Amino acid sequence: MQETPQQYTQRVLGYLEGKKPMEILAATPRQIARLVKGVSKKKLSQRPAPDTWSVTEVLAHLADS
Repeated sequence: MQETPQQYTQRVLGYLEGKKPMEILAATPRQIARLVKGVSKKKLSQRPAPDTWSVTEVLAHLADS
């Protein structure tokens, strides 16, 4: 998907519509843990396509942020 920075911002902010951002932020670690529980390290480190990130890379990026 090709989108402008403005479109990206609107898409991300759309995920928050009607919700409290701090509550989402607080719940995110639990949700991530639930989603990856039981998934092998091998599967989490696989990239779906050569030019995309694996789940492990996405999580590392979130941790750095």
